[in-house]
Amino acid sequence: MNSRNATKRKTHAGCLTKLTATIFCLSAPLGQAQGQTPSDSKTSPYQIGIEQNVQAQSSSKYRLKRASGAITENGLSSNSQSSLLRGQVDDLAKLKHYKLEVIIDKSMSMRHQDCPGNQSRWQWCLKQAENLGDEIARLRPGGITISTFAGQFEVHRDVTGKDIAAIFADTKLSLGTRLSLPLRNRIEEYLAKARTSPKPQEPLLLAVITDGAPAPKIEPYLVSDLLIKTSKRLKNGGEIKLVFLQVGANSNKGRKFLNFLDNKLVDNGANFDLVSTVSFEELMQTGLAAALSNSLASD
Repeated sequence: MNSRNATKRKTHAGCLTKLTATIFCLSAPLGQAQGQTPSDSKTSPYQIGIEQNVQAQSSSKYRLKRASGAITENGLSSNSQSSLLRGQVDDLAKLKHYKLEVIIDKSMSMRHQDCPGNQSRWQWCLKQAENLGDEIARLRPGGITISTFAGQFEVHRDVTGKDIAAIFADTKLSLGTRLSLPLRNRIEEYLAKARTSPKPQEPLLLAVITDGAPAPKIEPYLVSDLLIKTSKRLKNGGEIKLVFLQVGANSNKGRKFLNFLDNKLVDNGANFDLVSTVSFEELMQTGLAAALSNSLASD
């Protein structure tokens, strides 16, 4: 009996050790590798890059300014509505050459009502996603793929503008901002098809709409690491492009993370600069469709 009790205690201790290690991995700070102990950890280049670049994105020219003019039902200022929401036909036509997918943050912070017209971030994204779906339907058949994410993620394929309202209505905001999960899923699916397809694939354009940095604390590291490793699997930087669009006001944490992805991935080992970012100020002025086409024009 004593021998069995000792065995049970030993087994229990082993399980507890594994559980503690798992919790530590999930709560590890940005740039700290899983399984690394605090005593032997060093500051990651990712962490250094983010901290060094926060000042640039926190300067006055990046701070949110309300668009002048009345706010329209589409969430844009009236003086930019006609030309910028629809966008110039030639500019938007660039999008038809890409396999376009949208990844949308459905974390609880998307409830904040700091978007034009006193809309929540989630409501504003709905309008913009509907407009984008309508624009893409004019350019190419088949719709787009939309993924929503928080602690988990869901993928909706072949979505058109008329389907988007139903997707948003059925989606419940939840805890977590685990961006690495949908990013890895969509990138891996694209690369798998590219390897097996008998003909060249269209380049992938991933539009990520989020209001801040991923969570838990390990997530920014996982996202950065994923994009660096993805770049090393590509033949050129045009195969996959990611555009991160920030929605919502006054998110310094989100700004510094996106600025790091935009400007420092190559310095940290990426073969190509895959990422562009769009501030909320710019997004309010142009709308989602035009912001995406503008990001391609700036490459």
